[in-house]
Amino acid sequence: MANIRKILMRIAAENHTTVAEVRREISIAIEEGMKSPDPEIQKKWRAMSRTGETPTPEEAIHFLSREAKKK
Repeated sequence: MANIRKILMRIAAENHTTVAEVRREISIAIEEGMKSPDPEIQKKWRAMSRTGETPTPEEAIHFLSREAKKK
């Protein structure tokens, strides 16, 4: 997760904001994405979290980076 912290710091620096604000914006995007009624999309969102609940920004970044490496 240290690499994810670095990613969040870089995004914050590039956008002249704070890590907390970047996390907040990612959380908003996750919440919006989770509103999809599509069961397959819901399944993907649940797979991002260890608990099967709403993923944290770190969990989402980790999951999506693994998915991108597969392709």
